[in-house]
Amino acid sequence: MPNRHASWWLAFLLAGCQSTCNPPPPMDAGMDASAPDSGADAGDDAAMTEAGIDSGMDAAVDSGMDAAVDASVDASTDAATDSGVDATIDATIDATVDAPTCPSPCRGSGECVTASCVGTACVETPVTNGTTCGELMGGVVTHLCVAGACVLRGCGDGYREPGPSPMREACDDGNASELDACSTACEPQILDLDVPPDTSYEAALGAGSLAQSGSGPLLFVWLRDRFDHAEVVARRYSPEGVARPLAEDPLVLDDMASAFDASPSVAPLPGAAGWVVVWVARRADHARVLYRILSRAGFLGAERVADDEPTNQAAEPRVAALSSGFVIAWTATRAASTDPNGGVRARVFDAMGAPTGPSFLPASDVSQREDSPTLASDADEWLLVYASSSLAPGAAPQLFARRF
Repeated sequence: MPNRHASWWLAFLLAGCQSTCNPPPPMDAGMDASAPDSGADAGDDAAMTEAGIDSGMDAAVDSGMDAAVDASVDASTDAATDSGVDATIDATIDATVDAPTCPSPCRGSGECVTASCVGTACVETPVTNGTTCGELMGGVVTHLCVAGACVLRGCGDGYREPGPSPMREACDDGNASELDACSTACEPQILDLDVPPDTSYEAALGAGSLAQSGSGPLLFVWLRDRFDHAEVVARRYSPEGVARPLAEDPLVLDDMASAFDASPSVAPLPGAAGWVVVWVARRADHARVLYRILSRAGFLGAERVADDEPTNQAAEPRVAALSSGFVIAWTATRAASTDPNGGVRARVFDAMGAPTGPSFLPASDVSQREDSPTLASDADEWLLVYASSSLAPGAAPQLFARRF
């Protein structure tokens, strides 16, 4: 078997110095060409190049994109929140600045009034009548507050002195007239309600009634007996007792009344709207309870019937004011199916004069006979007082009351 080393050297020698020009490849080249090394290098290169670069780039890109998105979201959220908060604050400030305010300072125009803010207005309220004002003269009070004004103290100032010092006044209507219910000396005067100028009629005694509309005018109601018939008349007076001119009053509410059983009664309407007047009048042989509404200005409403028993005979009508209207009571003198012996009935009406329901029997025992009703009221509560008897010979009447 020939020597391989000798053959190699022979070939080298034949080639000359070619080995110096083309040195043999390094030993690593073969290793690199081998599959294991090339695979490792490829893996390392991939890890060092694309995978590493990609992961680095992705991380950088992702972090940049996330930062941009977060910043955008934060900016949008903050902008929306800020704009909402700013809008609310601005609106509150604008409303506070732009809204009208009460004048400052809010002070009364004089020492007899106080002032306070009510909404955007400075509202004055008079102090209590009789409050001292002005300067003292020798230690004596010479001026008082009356209706928000500081006036000289004395008879005619509109403030009734309670006494004992100065002396108690019987009345003080704040004027110097002798034609009303209070004289210039602050003494009560008698009013001439109805003085017939001739003998054509008589003013019926014991048939009068009066009521005040709020704190305003008063209404007197009575009968004029013209001998063959009677009239229900009314006359208005100021709170000071000054009568309306004769050209306006008395007003005739009914010129076909009966002087025997008319018995007029009056009560104020709610809201100081005027009065309601009731009385008994004979219509078609039946005595009916009638009523009319009268305004402060003197306008008369239509004549209306209060009782709802056309065939009955009514008497003794009474009326009382309620905060939502009025109540009328009367005596039904003829027996009815619900009240065999006759008796007191009542009916409630609203402020416009319309009945809120049918009439009813306030008494629970219909075996008795009731009459002589009397009414008293407070707001929408009312009290009825009436007499009751058994109609037996010698039986004494009894008094009862019922609250509604």
